Amino acid sequence: MRNCSTEIQALTLCEKQKLINFFKPEGDASGIIENNAFKAFNCSNLSSDLLKEDGSELLEQLWLKLNSLVIPSLQSMCFPLIEIDTSFDVQTLILTAFRDRVLAKLLQDADREFPQLKSILLTILVETEDIPTSLRTKIDICLGKSPSTSKPRYQKKIRSKTDSCLSSKRKSVSWMDDMQDNSRKSSTFCA
Repeated sequence: MRNCSTEIQALTLCEKQKLINFFKPEGDASGIIENNAFKAFNCSNLSSDLLKEDGSELLEQLWLKLNSLVIPSLQSMCFPLIEIDTSFDVQTLILTAFRDRVLAKLLQDADREFPQLKSILLTILVETEDIPTSLRTKIDICLGKSPSTSKPRYQKKIRSKTDSCLSSKRKSVSWMDDMQDNSRKSSTFCA
């Protein structure tokens, strides 16, 4: 790993930019991730039918290799690229590619809960951004939640008031209502 990162460090600016572009959504890394899924499932097209029988186990194995071997290796090798692009995050790029090129296809017709995929799906929800609404709905179904309606699950509300004990300090209260189970999470800050 150290040798790779040293070699990447020694690349020209143009070569480093090409490597960064390789990992971007329009780069080749996304296709490679999808191709590895084809190999894992021994198929030429990813669909929800593959999750039947032992397909969820194959997806878990693919995920385990990606999340515990591939991503950490890429992070240690590619850290010099952050000098060129401070927003470069190989983990997010790889997880987004996995989400868009593998999970979205495998879950496109999902209509039931897959408890064995919970850790994969929650990681994707937390670690990636701009999840398409249709995929978020499928993830909710696979997690055993009722599909999200047009309302967001969490509704954020903020209000300010003067603290009765300290008239010079303003208190800001922020809370989120969970629309599915009618719970509330709140935070209070002194302004």
